[in-house]
Amino acid sequence: MMNYSKLSADSQISPRTKKKFALIVGFEYPKDKHNPPITGPALSSENFKQLLIDDFGFLPANITHITDEGCSHTPTDEKILKELIVMVKKAKPLDTVVFFFCGHGGRYKGNYNNDSGFVEFLSTGTRPDGTQTYIRGMF
Repeated sequence: MMNYSKLSADSQISPRTKKKFALIVGFEYPKDKHNPPITGPALSSENFKQLLIDDFGFLPANITHITDEGCSHTPTDEKILKELIVMVKKAKPLDTVVFFFCGHGGRYKGNYNNDSGFVEFLSTGTRPDGTQTYIRGMF
């Protein structure tokens, strides 16, 4: 292991700065036919974003914040998974990656990659064809 403290200021070798990335989701489902509307996730997700910036040194440019405020529909699983993949591909070893979801979720009896006897899921938006979407298998 290299001892970086002995390197001069002119040296070409320096440790890589660790980066911090976040994907923050806050859904209130105002126009979703499968999920009843709730109040608070948009504000909670905005507050969490500010916490990461103010208290944990995250750069705003490295935070993706998705809400359904002012949208004609709540974003679906495809949007969230696409952004999650983009974030993970940017990250390198030792970087910090945060995923925060505020909205509906649940579980049902089943066995999906865990020993709990339940399948947990995050409830996302409804597709134009009326299909409800959700994300499961991440937990």
